[in-house]
Amino acid sequence: MSIDNPETVDGIGFDKTTDEVVLMISDHFNWSDEQLHLSILQNKINAYFNFVTSGQLHEMHPEAKDKGLRIDCICSFPAPDSTDWFAEEVRKAAAPLNIGFNFQTLAPEASKIAEQSS
Repeated sequence: MSIDNPETVDGIGFDKTTDEVVLMISDHFNWSDEQLHLSILQNKINAYFNFVTSGQLHEMHPEAKDKGLRIDCICSFPAPDSTDWFAEEVRKAAAPLNIGFNFQTLAPEASKIAEQSS
C-alpha cells in the first residue's frame, strides 16, 4: 500500500477529535521530481474520490456514513512550498464532496528511516 498503487486505500482511520473518517495516503517518495510526484499523487487522490463517490467507502464501512471525511497524505518528506497550489486545488475539488485534505509529514526520525530505505 502506497502512493504509487491507486487500486488500494492505504489506510482508513477515525479522528475522534474532529469526528472524521480519515483516508490515509502513504507517500514515501521524495520530491526530487516534483511534477512526477504530483502526477502520481493526483492519480491516487482521484482514486480516493472515486472510492467515496462510488459508495464503496460506506459499503465497506457503514459506520462512516454520518461522519465527516478527510484525506491525509502522510509524507516521509516535507512537501515543498512550491506544491501549496496543488494542495489548494485538491481542497477546492474535494469541497463539493465534503472531503477535507491535508499534507502531513512524518516525525524527523521516521523520515530518516524512510530516506534510508528509498
